[in-house]
Amino acid sequence: MNQKNNPPWYRLALIGLFVPILGMAQEGPCASALQEACRTAQKLAAAIQQQLPMKPSPQVSIETAVAEKHVVVVSGRFAFDAETANKHFKQSGVTLEQFQDRYSQSVKPSLCQPSSETYRFFRIGGVVEYRYAYSNNDPFMKFGVVRCD
Repeated sequence: MNQKNNPPWYRLALIGLFVPILGMAQEGPCASALQEACRTAQKLAAAIQQQLPMKPSPQVSIETAVAEKHVVVVSGRFAFDAETANKHFKQSGVTLEQFQDRYSQSVKPSLCQPSSETYRFFRIGGVVEYRYAYSNNDPFMKFGVVRCD
């Protein structure tokens, strides 16, 4: 096998190309102001994940929690499909949007206790995002909590 020896300047040129790319990869939401939020997101996601899966009601299960930069993503599943949900909403006189709004508001009180870690997490720029799917894994709803007010 014939192997060429590249001159030293060639290696320096390659390093010169890759160092800025590595720097760009480190930039983004966690580059400066949100560093603490990113670290806290990792800790919160790990703590939540240890408690999962969780079934807060017969119709809902919470299955995973992961950190994506300064966002804790909590994913769950409802025990019904879209057709069943639409029938139920129609019978109860509630629209899908109303249900989603009420559901998203229902999680805020538990996250926004002034003594809670999530309350402090929001104050440093963290976000908790919920992603729910129907029983067949089709997306159902997604919402985020970004502050307590």
